[in-house]
Amino acid sequence: MKEYEDAFIVDHDLEIHPCALIMPPMDDDTYEKFKVDISGHGLIHPIVLYQGKVLDGRNRYNACKELDIEIWAREWEGGSDPVTYVVSNNIHRRHLSINQLAIAGAKAISFWADEAKIRQRESGKEHSNNLVNQEPRISAPVQQSGKSGKAADLAGEQFGVSGRSVSSAKYIIDHGTEEEIEKVETNKAALRPTEEKIRERIKEVPEKITPEPATKSPSKFNETNDSIKWARWSWNPVTGCKHGCKYCYARDIGNRFHGGFEPEFYEDRLSAPQNTKLPYNAESPNRNVFVCSMADLFGDWVPQEWIDKIMAAVSNAPDWNFIFLTKNPKRLVDIDWPDNAWVGTTVDCQDRVSDAVEAFKQIKAKVTFLSCEPLTEHIQFPDGTLKLFDWVIIGGQSASSGAPAFQPEWEWVEELHFAAREEGCKIYWKPNLTIHPEEYPNNL
Repeated sequence: MKEYEDAFIVDHDLEIHPCALIMPPMDDDTYEKFKVDISGHGLIHPIVLYQGKVLDGRNRYNACKELDIEIWAREWEGGSDPVTYVVSNNIHRRHLSINQLAIAGAKAISFWADEAKIRQRESGKEHSNNLVNQEPRISAPVQQSGKSGKAADLAGEQFGVSGRSVSSAKYIIDHGTEEEIEKVETNKAALRPTEEKIRERIKEVPEKITPEPATKSPSKFNETNDSIKWARWSWNPVTGCKHGCKYCYARDIGNRFHGGFEPEFYEDRLSAPQNTKLPYNAESPNRNVFVCSMADLFGDWVPQEWIDKIMAAVSNAPDWNFIFLTKNPKRLVDIDWPDNAWVGTTVDCQDRVSDAVEAFKQIKAKVTFLSCEPLTEHIQFPDGTLKLFDWVIIGGQSASSGAPAFQPEWEWVEELHFAAREEGCKIYWKPNLTIHPEEYPNNL
């Protein structure tokens, strides 16, 4: 066991400081591996005590207790409030999700509020029961910064998340069951509670906690990255989806940055085509706009009114080229597509082929396309039906929280590629399609 110059041995029956409980515990698998490491190497750093209780290192403390080995500790020297100290250490040591940071921020608000009430009582300045409803002052560093705002916003700043995420987490802690809180804290459920669950618990629904539109200033298109080379811009007047695909990257983004992935309509974003400066070079893909990259605009759950307003905005912006993609192609049939629209459907498995073919027999659009990304199995189209599509995109499966990265079999790619080429389709291989044949003679 390593000895420390600034530490001392403590017993096995210390209490955990309430501030330490703000941060989420390790999951079971990580904790077991952690114990194995401590068993073999001992403590790399001593635990930290405050007011005679474990302030930082409760996982180390519990592991040592279970392993019945010496526990080294040192006293916290102060310098900031204990929350700031615990947060700064854990954020750098651990890979915490947005959910976990938001829950920690919400717990911190309650801790600060309790501490404020204790100070009020001790100083004899407790005026009335209204103090319970006052927002607590946050830690000294935030006070000294001169910034103002609600407790959730200040806590969010300290924990590196948005104030909306902290507010959502606070609502779940205040109104959710222990099981629901645990699911959010372990990333098994979305951060934002559903409106239905809110109504089940209280008669009057409080102020809605869905994410506010991200664009307070005039809305504009967002520039895409290298993963979407065929469109320089993305535009999300609608976000959220209910398909539930395991490989969905958009759901991961929604859960991480917006507290959920329920469908939302942002009407203020309809002005983006007028507010975004047209690129000088009109050649593709400089004016291509991927519409609803964070949603399926044509899902059965989407109100027709949302679609109609978006299509009106598209028709009023003829200098831009808008790209639409859906997993629900039957809803594309009744739309009068303007010339500045490319219309596509996702076919990631054989079961989607017939719906795509039947719908695109009736769709009249300037450009029609297939997105076979991710190509999850061998796909075959009936003879001649690929002529319905001008463009075929083929891709692999990028890693997401619900599914690992995946590359299709070379034979699946090869057959689809040449079938599409024979029917006169343009072919586009996504950057995540890294598969290529590595064959040898004699099956070596």
